[in-house]
Amino acid sequence: MIKLMKLEKVKVNFMKYILSSVIITAFIIIMIATMGIFVEDGEAAFKNVAELLLAGDLFIRVSFTILAGILLAQVIIKEFERDTIKILFSYPISRKKIMLAKLLVVFVLTLVLTLFSEVLFISVITLLNNHLQITEDIITFSMIKSYLIKTALFSGVTTACIGLIPLYFGMLKKSVIVTITSSVVISLFLNGNVGGDGISSNAFSIPLVPIILCIISILMAYLSFFKIDRKDIL
Repeated sequence: MIKLMKLEKVKVNFMKYILSSVIITAFIIIMIATMGIFVEDGEAAFKNVAELLLAGDLFIRVSFTILAGILLAQVIIKEFERDTIKILFSYPISRKKIMLAKLLVVFVLTLVLTLFSEVLFISVITLLNNHLQITEDIITFSMIKSYLIKTALFSGVTTACIGLIPLYFGMLKKSVIVTITSSVVISLFLNGNVGGDGISSNAFSIPLVPIILCIISILMAYLSFFKIDRKDIL
């Protein structure tokens, strides 16, 4: 399994996705810092540090759920769309192992990139906030520790899991466009329902929702992949 994952890793331009993660995170930081610094009518965009960090986490989740869809499209769906998967399935290796290796590569890469973005975000936004006063509060080490353990880790794992859901829809049509489009829809549905209660008013803020979606993603992965072992696509 590890060898299969390494083989898939070679196919993925890892540095391209690291660079994309840095650019995405930089854009999020600039956007949030701008919102905080340029206030209107004396009203701050963020009432406190908690709101500031929640905003960053929300934008990271949205971005990397979509990025997971792009990864799925490149690593898995594109091979079905172009019929190159037939070459892999002609080898004397279990189809289940091949597909599971691909799935794990997408999951691990999404998790690593999301956590990388979270660490980069909290590091830079702390420096900016403590020097430019984006909020009236100072971000302390204990706040950073709490954010990384309670928020970033949970967001990373759930984003990596939920990011696999578009696989089911992509496999139905064997379409890259359907895969990426469904990742955008899922991301906006889960994170975009910001209402009167502020930045925390969305479906993701209810812990049970992302947990249930993680379970659904596992079931959809089973439906998408493990039935392939029973089909003759060659």
